[in-house]
Amino acid sequence: IIRKLPAVETLGGTMVICSDKTGTLTENQMTVQKILAGGDLYELTGSGYTPEGKVLKDNAAVEAATSPPLIECLRAGLLCNDSRLVQKDERWAIDGDPTEGALIVSAAKAGLKIDAVEALPRMDVIPFESERAYMATLHNTDEGKPPVVYVKGAVEKVLDQCAQGLSDDRSVTDLGKKAVLQAADAMAGEGLRVIAFARKEFPAGRRTFGSSEDLSSLTFLGLQGMIDPPRQEAMRAIEVCKTAGIAVKMITG
Repeated sequence: IIRKLPAVETLGGTMVICSDKTGTLTENQMTVQKILAGGDLYELTGSGYTPEGKVLKDNAAVEAATSPPLIECLRAGLLCNDSRLVQKDERWAIDGDPTEGALIVSAAKAGLKIDAVEALPRMDVIPFESERAYMATLHNTDEGKPPVVYVKGAVEKVLDQCAQGLSDDRSVTDLGKKAVLQAADAMAGEGLRVIAFARKEFPAGRRTFGSSEDLSSLTFLGLQGMIDPPRQEAMRAIEVCKTAGIAVKMITG
């Protein structure tokens, strides 16, 4: 129903439609799809915030617990995190940032308990700021063991602070920075947002961050690549627009 007929003429002359992205063209539910850890590439099934899915390696399901680098990469995303996964009216939702929510879900799919945050209580935090492009949290561990720092952030920023990687036997190994950057570029080329993770043990008794040296010589844990899936109805609408000769432009932050 058109209130004024000239509007039809205007609509018929439309050549370009500009649209918001998040929540309009996409589901606004970030989902981790790929993980690089210990030099191996893994895929996660499932989408959205429902913590159900499998960890695949070479298209075969694997137990995440068999790979210390993978488990530590997922644990870093779970602990270095300010968001919560909640269930409302039988639907899963995120209380907080969608990117952090995706990290909680990926950890849950691999079998990590969400209440691990309580088992490794946070003692201190360096909040994320765009200027430094990373976040760090300091966690208490079992009595007699050193506290652990987990870091997440931009790939280049985190890698610059890493001195070694983590091997399958939990020992440190060569970082392989060039291979990591190539993997990050490949993920980004598939439209994934890529986040890097690292860790470091502090001397026993430390309960706070001190100088910037605290975050040097980190151990690289891995990458997680995520995407906000497109809405099916948006895909159909764009197809109709293109058929009508209308260009669609995505405008995002």
